[in-house]
Amino acid sequence: MIADIRAAVGDKTGKIMLGELAAHIGKIYELGEAHREECMRWERAMMTAIGADSIGDVVEAIRQLEANNRIRGENCDTLRQQILERDSAREIMDAQIIAASETLAPCVLGDVDTSDMGLQEIAEAVAVAMADTAAKLGRAISDNEALRMQLSEAYAERDEIRLRNDSPPADQPVGYLVRATKRKPRTLHDEDKAREAALGAIRAGAPRAEVFALVPVGQAKRGAEWKEAKG
Repeated sequence: MIADIRAAVGDKTGKIMLGELAAHIGKIYELGEAHREECMRWERAMMTAIGADSIGDVVEAIRQLEANNRIRGENCDTLRQQILERDSAREIMDAQIIAASETLAPCVLGDVDTSDMGLQEIAEAVAVAMADTAAKLGRAISDNEALRMQLSEAYAERDEIRLRNDSPPADQPVGYLVRATKRKPRTLHDEDKAREAALGAIRAGAPRAEVFALVPVGQAKRGAEWKEAKG
């Protein structure tokens, strides 16, 4: 057994005296006891800290703490990924805002420097410009409609004047009717030609030929309207 003790303390050749060996063993025992007491003190402190009744409860609490820390770490990773995605989305949104601002900026009326304006300011300025343009367009349409009505009235008045100028007086013939016995009536515009036609019918054997002057009485228009001839 002494040989086993010497081998345990590293004295395989037996150089250490028995007294020294005993003292060495005693120091090892003291160290072991101190370590055991320290472990027990730590265990008691841990049980007191977490309210456990046994070292098994301490071990289980440590395991639960490790599991919670692992879950917390996973949550931190998820939160970190969400933050990265949010930052990426914000960068995309900023780029879209810049693009929209550059697109709308030329639509701002007047000598306005839009380089220091935000998207909302530019959009408001464009809305004002669009409202002004819409108002001008509405006035232009209204003016155009008024001009169209005036032009229509002018055309109607012109046609009325032209009709009056082109129509002969009520007592002036507008044509002549030649009627000969056993022949179809003929309408001619010239009095001399009407006279010649009547004489020609007589020479051709008609017993009688008459010439009548056609005088305007009135005019029928579309819509079943009657207009008296003017003198």
